[in-house]
Amino acid sequence: MYRTGDFHICQNGCMIVLQQDLEFWCIDELVMAPCCALKYYQQLEIGQNEKDDDNNTRKKEIELAEEEDFGNSLVGRFRTITWNTIEYPWTNKFARGLAIFSLTMVLLSTFTFVLSTIDELQVNFLHFSIFNNVFRFSRIPFRKFGF
Repeated sequence: MYRTGDFHICQNGCMIVLQQDLEFWCIDELVMAPCCALKYYQQLEIGQNEKDDDNNTRKKEIELAEEEDFGNSLVGRFRTITWNTIEYPWTNKFARGLAIFSLTMVLLSTFTFVLSTIDELQVNFLHFSIFNNVFRFSRIPFRKFGF
């Protein structure tokens, strides 16, 4: 700026830090050359959005840590271990195994429910009705393949 009278910025710097430097040295942003001003304001907005997102993420993490603090007593430590095992399956091998077991049971029960609704897999049995005192054929939920 001293030799040419134009204020240019480098591409690699942080625009938020540059803005703070300009404020410190009392240099107006309007003296910036037009070729750099477009890049500056665009990068400044992107940097400000990233900074705001990081601050929001930190606040959420702090709030989450406060909500999940069950204390240092024996019961509190047990609740913390149980909570982390069930809520965060990536924390250890036991939690991963529990999550896989739980998912397997859900899938297996869904699969057997679907199989039990297929008519070709149903078997007719002679059923005695106590209320009517008669023998009759009726469908009783029985699976042919023993699932």
